[in-house]
Amino acid sequence: MTTAQLPVQISASIHQDAITRVPDFFNATLEDIFTELLQNSRRAGSSRVDVSWDGQTVTLQDDGCGIRDPAVLLAFGDSQWEEPLVTAENPAGMGIYSLARRTVTVQSRPAGGPGWTVHLDPRHFTGQEAARVSTAPGLP
Repeated sequence: MTTAQLPVQISASIHQDAITRVPDFFNATLEDIFTELLQNSRRAGSSRVDVSWDGQTVTLQDDGCGIRDPAVLLAFGDSQWEEPLVTAENPAGMGIYSLARRTVTVQSRPAGGPGWTVHLDPRHFTGQEAARVSTAPGLP
């Protein structure tokens, strides 16, 4: 590349190949997963978090504000937390990717919005396949 071909400006970006390697970036230990899930429950204003294990599936349920837009789950680096929390804690928006090696079901019922559910597995976290969001009006 000659001097005449050099760009005038450059900007940060994430190459699609990095997304396909996302599961490799996270250890996916139960400690990592619970740290992220409980931290998000706290950030969502939860006063109660219930965790259960049926021998096969871990379920975490809280009474936080919920997730308005399920797309944020797969938006690497986009936390969508409100400004006071972002200023205080600087969340990276990558915690959900601690689950990228696993199959996960996420359900939410945000205040004033419809309840929804989405099933995610490594193909969704790596962008190989889109995840289908279903409305779930009867969420508890």
